[in-house]
Amino acid sequence: MLVTVEDPDAFSPLYDWLLRDEMLRGTVVRPAPVSPADQEMGVVADTVEIVAAHGELLTAVATTVGVWLGTRVRRTRIRIKEGDREVEIDTGTLKDPHEIALRILSHLRDD
Repeated sequence: MLVTVEDPDAFSPLYDWLLRDEMLRGTVVRPAPVSPADQEMGVVADTVEIVAAHGELLTAVATTVGVWLGTRVRRTRIRIKEGDREVEIDTGTLKDPHEIALRILSHLRDD
């Protein structure tokens, strides 16, 4: 699963939040590998890769990301991708953590 933030300044707070979250214990949370574009000396990380060690990953990520976005003062836009399914959340239009989690689950769940 990939979680991408549009604002590079939001990457570190999101990454730290995911690393500390109890619901994600037993998962691997790491910056997604990226390559610099032509004529770039390096890249700014903007994507977190989450590798499941348990079957409840989607619910845990939806809840954790919903709460994190609910704490953000600045408008934040993220994309979450699971396989070929993707959802974008923009806190300019959606701020409630519960509603954010429901939107993520409704777009990414297999059922």
